[in-house]
Parts: sequence; structure tokens; C-alpha cells
Amino acid sequence: MSAIVDPVPYGNDGEFSDPDEDFEEKSMRLLYTFIVVNLGSVNKQAKDHLREWIQRESAKVGEAQLLERWNIDKTEFANLVDTLV
Repeated sequence: MSAIVDPVPYGNDGEFSDPDEDFEEKSMRLLYTFIVVNLGSVNKQAKDHLREWIQRESAKVGEAQLLERWNIDKTEFANLVDTLV
């Protein structure tokens, strides 16, 4: 989860410091599948960290843009956030 929440620069020389949106989208889908669909176990600290990051990102760009960026719908988003509480 730290690779999503606290991304490191990427590229041949680390020249890209913005989040890798493709990686972020695929990672969020993986987390959704693990946490929501498969009821995977995640410790409270990791859940809190991910939930806080989602809240910050949502406040920064808006929920609609976040859903589009992660290619998930409102129901999936709500289920993920509810699972992290």
C-alpha cells in the first residue's frame, strides 16, 4: 500500500515525481479485489493510512475525477471506503 500512498519517483532516472496513474489505477483495483471482494485481512494502521490518503486525494481532485482516475464506480468506491473504517 505504501507504493500507492507514498509513491517514489519513477522512470529511467527517477525523472517523474508525479504518481504513476496507470500503476495507481491497477493497484487500487487490486486492493479493491483483495479487501472488498475477497475480504482480505489488512491491519488497522494500513487501513487508516489508506483511508486518509483516499480522503486527501478526494478533497484535492474531487470524487468524480478520482473515480475516473481509478476506473471504479460510486458503489465500488463506497464499498472500499466502508471496508476501511
